[in-house]
Amino acid sequence: MASFHPEYAKARWPDTVRVLGVRLVPLTIDHAILLWRINSPFVAGGPISLAQLVTAVYVLSRPCDRAAKGLQGRCAGWMLKLWGWQLTLLCADVRQALAICTVGNYIEQAFQGPTLWEGEGGAKSCSSPFLQVLKCRLQSSLGCTNENAFAYPVQAAIWDLACHAEDSGRADVVNAEDAEAIERLGRN
Repeated sequence: MASFHPEYAKARWPDTVRVLGVRLVPLTIDHAILLWRINSPFVAGGPISLAQLVTAVYVLSRPCDRAAKGLQGRCAGWMLKLWGWQLTLLCADVRQALAICTVGNYIEQAFQGPTLWEGEGGAKSCSSPFLQVLKCRLQSSLGCTNENAFAYPVQAAIWDLACHAEDSGRADVVNAEDAEAIERLGRN
């Protein structure tokens, strides 16, 4: 095999992440948008309360359409408060802090992709929200439907669109040798 980035394999088949005993699903574009919609500090910044941790774990542990419907349901507030109360009884502050770090790292990792060398003329700047650009490029470049684009895992989308940019001559993915050379230059 000519070249392979193990990070791409992780984007396609991510490690299983569990938070407070709950398995998180791969972060899709729709999950990230929903976290923004509910003003989750995991994406918007700021201090994170137990209720916000519980809400984020709820959103990230199921398909996004189910999470959105669940948050709008009559019992959502009561259920999330009950879950938070149970966690307060069962978890020490250290375990809650670890859960917050785990969710934060999970979201941060989902936005990682390859480093690119930009083609002639550099990258075109865009003032649209990143998630919207990602969704629209999945539709225009890869032929995804609206529904499929929203359900696309963020990290896989970044890798797939980088491949498309490289294939169309607009950019090159930095390989391991180039990365080492860049690192050596940075040290000098």
